[in-house]
Amino acid sequence: MRIVSLLPSATEIVYALGLGDQLHGVTHQCDFPENALTKPILVKPFIITNGLTSLEIDQVVSARLASGQPIYHVDQEGLIQANPDLILTQKICDVCAVSFDQVQKLEGIVNNNTKVLSLDVHSFDDMLSNIIEVGTVAGVENVANLLVVSMKKRLALMKKTVSELDYKPRVICIEWLDPLMVGGHWIPELVHLAGGVDCIGERGQPSKTITWDEFQQARPDFVLVMPCGFDTKQGKDHLADLMYRRGWDSLPGVDMNKVCVLDGNSYFSRSGPRLLDGLEIIFNIIHPDL
Repeated sequence: MRIVSLLPSATEIVYALGLGDQLHGVTHQCDFPENALTKPILVKPFIITNGLTSLEIDQVVSARLASGQPIYHVDQEGLIQANPDLILTQKICDVCAVSFDQVQKLEGIVNNNTKVLSLDVHSFDDMLSNIIEVGTVAGVENVANLLVVSMKKRLALMKKTVSELDYKPRVICIEWLDPLMVGGHWIPELVHLAGGVDCIGERGQPSKTITWDEFQQARPDFVLVMPCGFDTKQGKDHLADLMYRRGWDSLPGVDMNKVCVLDGNSYFSRSGPRLLDGLEIIFNIIHPDL
């Protein structure tokens, strides 16, 4: 089977299932595992964000979407050459990855037998289901089942530990710094599974913009900064967008030095197998004595 992935999390699923040799096209963001960097890049951004503040990035993206312009360019010639039997995409967010509308418009330039599979994740279980679905379509259902079983065993150990906890700290997960956004979909669930309480985010619901007053009123014990698409260095570079706000120093999590900048790009933005690593990262941060 010839596979094209238009989604970094899908690329990680493909490799986790041992299908790397069947992958014939990826996006500019597909950097894990390292072998993904050797694949033809079929998707690149129209927007260059280097040097822009969080607010400037948001403004540029919002203006482009408002005018009906795509955020990403898809190499149609490269896609034709890839000649995929299976295209992996998503329809949850037009900012994080190629929009589903774009993909649908491309279907005509590929052969009529190409299957387009949308991997739409709102929860941890959805991610596990996606692994099974990709494995089934690609003919490696047994491998997918074994992978999911092993991940569920790790999750069961976490749940057992959490069930014995008396203290569940209040946590806020920052998905974007300006405008201020908190993580949604699977992020609040990860906090819950890690033995915390997400102050604002709602499990299974989209990420949402909040006011600074709402942030302050939440009084988080921990502030986890995981900007969408940013690694740890990029997150730290943009942290000033939070630190200079009124009342920042008086927040419980700040006062107790419990502000953590995480690799959002690797462990939280992508709804793939490494969400389990992200869950364990959150647990170790909010329960440092265990």
